[in-house]
Amino acid sequence: MPTAHSYQAWLQLAEEFDRRTGGDLWRRNDESRLYDHVNIALRLQRLRRKGDENCLLFVLNEDIHGNMEGIGKPQLYGQAKCGTKLLIEDYINEFFEALDHLSPRQMESIPWADRIEFFQHASR
Repeated sequence: MPTAHSYQAWLQLAEEFDRRTGGDLWRRNDESRLYDHVNIALRLQRLRRKGDENCLLFVLNEDIHGNMEGIGKPQLYGQAKCGTKLLIEDYINEFFEALDHLSPRQMESIPWADRIEFFQHASR
């Protein structure tokens, strides 16, 4: 991995390393005493519900903490070369998709001022 000339090359080597060492199995297994995987799975389901932007904004406000349910613990980011638990990665990706969904200025369901207030709060 130290000799890789691109991120893509490094990632391929890291994935192979994780396959050989069991890191890939660790990533696919949601369970860990390091974080609350049950609540993360529930929160992920809530984020995936589409259609009600006001509910989505409420969920995002609840979930904006950096170490919510323990997902920020450094130990979760050193077990595999390619990343952390797939559940955590899915949750984070869905969270960012929800932020993108709420970002267009022309959205009618939530006033622009309310969303600006949320994004300013989130940036802190």
